[in-house]
Amino acid sequence: MLKQIKWRSILVGIGYILAGLLLIVYPESSRDLIAYVLGIALVVYGIVSLTTYFVINVKESLRRNEFSIGIMAIFAGLIIIFKQQILLDIIPILLGLVIVADGFDKLQNAVVAKRIGSSQYATYIVLAAVSIVLGFVVMFFLTGVELQKILFVVIGVSLVYCGVSDIFVVLFIADKFHKFLKSFEANGKIIDAEVEEEREETTEETEKENTEEEKSE
Repeated sequence: MLKQIKWRSILVGIGYILAGLLLIVYPESSRDLIAYVLGIALVVYGIVSLTTYFVINVKESLRRNEFSIGIMAIFAGLIIIFKQQILLDIIPILLGLVIVADGFDKLQNAVVAKRIGSSQYATYIVLAAVSIVLGFVVMFFLTGVELQKILFVVIGVSLVYCGVSDIFVVLFIADKFHKFLKSFEANGKIIDAEVEEEREETTEETEKENTEEEKSE
């Protein structure tokens, strides 16, 4: 379970990095691509919803709302495709919220690190704070025509940062958490993960020294 969460988080981090690099390298193309992909997706979703509504029997249709959802989705999709400026106003809010949410996720990891006795929790708090600040910058300070020119570049940089810092946090905290679980299961009590790690290293060094002494005798 822990391994699945670890790899899922790493894949999400890689996704952030790739999306961020695309936004940095192709900011204008990315804006158009996001508009068309999102618009077409909403139109298709709307058509599927309308089709579903007319296919189901009358009794079921009384309790379903696919008809209104379908019309609204098609309407929203067409607006996004033909009025991209509206999307340009919405995207900073949406992606800013994603970046802020990522920051709070890191903050949760910092709490976990503190609870398992890792001294790295302060580093995770700093990483979380940077993500949250970047998210608020994207949402509230990238307004106006001039700033909109660099909007997608800033969002791209923020996403790359989120991806890299996510992978860093996951790799380190997963290892500490694994050691913590092993210690907890073995001893039935909470043991500082870093102390346990140092103890293991000391034991290994002692064993090596004993082996060398036996060979010399």
